[in-house]
Amino acid sequence: MKFKGTKGKAVVSEDGMEVFAGGNFIANFSSGWPEDAKLFSNALNTTNECGMMPSELLQSNKELLEALEVLYKHTKQWTDQGSYSEQEAFELELNQAQQAIKNAKS
Repeated sequence: MKFKGTKGKAVVSEDGMEVFAGGNFIANFSSGWPEDAKLFSNALNTTNECGMMPSELLQSNKELLEALEVLYKHTKQWTDQGSYSEQEAFELELNQAQQAIKNAKS
């Protein structure tokens, strides 16, 4: 089931024990730590803002970092070996980066 988000920004009550969104009660953390309510509120807001659960956002970030590392490694390898000029390597890197961005958005 896909998360539909909350109506309005999630906020933590002054006592740090409850979370509200759009004026509606969402959760009570009175048996836990106030930091739990902050974390929960942040996760809701992150999901609403980017359309991904925090774990999905983390995975996307990991994939983008890996893609950048590969692009850098290949570009450096190509220019160091003389296989491509810096301009040609940059153009190849740019095309691959555009594809990584497109994949991350789908």
